[in-house]
Amino acid sequence: MKVLSFFLLLAAATSPNNNNDVVTSLTAIVDRAVEQDQFSGVVLLAKDGKPVLSRAWGWADAAHKIRNREDTKFNLGSINKIFTQVAIGQLAAAGKLSVDDTVRILREIAEAN
Repeated sequence: MKVLSFFLLLAAATSPNNNNDVVTSLTAIVDRAVEQDQFSGVVLLAKDGKPVLSRAWGWADAAHKIRNREDTKFNLGSINKIFTQVAIGQLAAAGKLSVDDTVRILREIAEAN
């Protein structure tokens, strides 16, 4: 369910609908996931570099009744690989690197920007 929720969130984020429809749909998806104990975290949705939704759900520490906040730090573990994969794909699509480049070249791109 967590992976499905992630892809539903991604689908909502790429929807051509207006911001209010997307925020409403996305909030409903996350609310359902929270009710089913399938999600606890923070969602940030931006369009054209501006946040249209920034909200925290669930517990950062349930044992101590500490709620998640928008600035809660999370140990993402293996999901970092997905973010890295998407970022590399976006940079490759923009012509800023090739998927065959080495890490050394990635450092040069970061320093150039």
